[in-house]
Amino acid sequence: MVDSLQRNREPVRGFKKMVVAEIVIFGYQTRYTNKSIRGADFMNSRYTSGVRQADEGSTEHCRVFEPISPDANQSVDEKLNKAIELMISETIGEPVIHKTSSGSSNSNTKQNNNDAKGHDPGKKKMSGGKIFLIVFLVIVALLAAGYAYIASTYEGIFFEGTFINGVDVGGMTVDEVEEEIRQNVESYELALTFREAGTEVLTAEQLGFEYVSSNAVQQAMDAQNKWLWITAKMGETRKYTAEKAFKHDEKAVKATIEALPQLDEAKARQPVDAYLKLADDKTFKIIPEERGTVVLKNKLLKVVNDTITKGESELDVSEMDAVYKEAAVTSKDKDLNTQMNDLNGFLDITVTYTLPKNQEQVLDRTITVDWIDQAEDGYYFINVDKLHEKACEYVKAMAEKVDEVKKERMFNSTLRGSLSIKCPEYGTVIDQPGEVEALTNNLVGRVTEKREPVYVRNDGEADPNFGGNFIEVDITNQHVFFYKDGQQMWDAPCVTGYSQDPGRATPKGVYDIKSKEKNRTLRGDRLEDGSYSYESFVSYWMPFYHGYGLHDASWRGDFGGDIYTWGGSHGCVNLPPSKAGALYDLISVGTTVIVF
Repeated sequence: MVDSLQRNREPVRGFKKMVVAEIVIFGYQTRYTNKSIRGADFMNSRYTSGVRQADEGSTEHCRVFEPISPDANQSVDEKLNKAIELMISETIGEPVIHKTSSGSSNSNTKQNNNDAKGHDPGKKKMSGGKIFLIVFLVIVALLAAGYAYIASTYEGIFFEGTFINGVDVGGMTVDEVEEEIRQNVESYELALTFREAGTEVLTAEQLGFEYVSSNAVQQAMDAQNKWLWITAKMGETRKYTAEKAFKHDEKAVKATIEALPQLDEAKARQPVDAYLKLADDKTFKIIPEERGTVVLKNKLLKVVNDTITKGESELDVSEMDAVYKEAAVTSKDKDLNTQMNDLNGFLDITVTYTLPKNQEQVLDRTITVDWIDQAEDGYYFINVDKLHEKACEYVKAMAEKVDEVKKERMFNSTLRGSLSIKCPEYGTVIDQPGEVEALTNNLVGRVTEKREPVYVRNDGEADPNFGGNFIEVDITNQHVFFYKDGQQMWDAPCVTGYSQDPGRATPKGVYDIKSKEKNRTLRGDRLEDGSYSYESFVSYWMPFYHGYGLHDASWRGDFGGDIYTWGGSHGCVNLPPSKAGALYDLISVGTTVIVF
């Protein structure tokens, strides 16, 4: 029964009850003066007094327990109570009893009882304080004896709540614990879980396991103070680690790992690098890498050996990227992210063109996305040559839409109303090389803006009044007018080129004053003899097209009419001298000249 309780390590409820129980069940060693008895004998003994010889011949009084015949029908509590009763009775004597039929005391009866008991009538009884002290000391002695006995039962036995390497070793000896650990070592298994390839269970035999005692169990026992058994009863736990209670064969581990099917690279899936992809919204995004299942043997061996050394029974390497062959390019790759940002920055550029007739044209990612080049391996990049080529195509298409050149324009004449007149080319013409360069600078420099294209000319729509500032030469009516800010400021009759000779006719069109000179000699073609076909001195010279111009003609007496049909000039517009000087003062270089 003792052994059963000790093994099961059942908690005893209540300290006092525990001590009493232990006294009843176990034989505790107790001592009163110089006489030692066992607790079980105490309950079956008579407490008597007497005199014994001391070790050195002196005599001393002592009280001893004498065995009495046990009653088989008595319970443990009854035995214990009876033993204590006997001890007190022998110590303080029988209580005085006064009993008479009339209720009065009977001294004779008391005396007879004393005589019957053999007591001296003159003997004094102990006081209540002494009785209490004696009882208290007896109880303390019993408790101490019980505590000491329980402590002795833990000699070489671990307390309840003691754990070594996670194993509950309470109630076990050192040898039993060593055996328990050895069995645990020999039954060791490592569950190794791979990525997408299940779990392999490796046994201690495959890993070359062998138990090695490190004396840690004995050290744990030596560290146990048996007198502190009460702390274990109260629930305190003690945990110890037997470091390196085993060893394993790394060569065996390597051979076992290398033989696993999960290490067959031919059957494994290779990792896939992260890459850029053009999304539907015309932006580039990084497609993350795909992890493979190719195991790096040396990396796996290291983590396996580390796990075994720690004594752990499970190892999941499915999420350990370091154990597997990694993709060369990951989604966090600096170069890949730089490439993505650069391409998206290129696509973010918007150039809004302001075109004639209040039109706009926008260059954005929907167009420029096709200007990005892609290598055979899928790598996207900005190819400068391709960029220039695409820019040229774009500007050319825009020029075909915008360019408009005219050689005639409407004019509201003074005497003949609205007319269509010939004129030099005018209108809108994009400077294609210049615009290609400007557009390339926008894209390369990542500049978004709203602007006009680069033009060769951008005259806009022809104003039938030429802005209100012009010289009007009406050949049919042989008259000249000058308007400033829409108001007629000057007019005069004239003589234009001889109409019967195309070589002398005044050229029709729209021109402008090239210069202004005074006192100039005008000469015709040089003849073979070195002379000129004509030479004329003029006071006011106002050329508007090559050698043609307006000037005074002092040699003429009449102007206007049909003179130009029979006596016209060599092509210039002849003016009366007084009128020519006035016009000279009114106009400036650049003034428009309209001849029709």
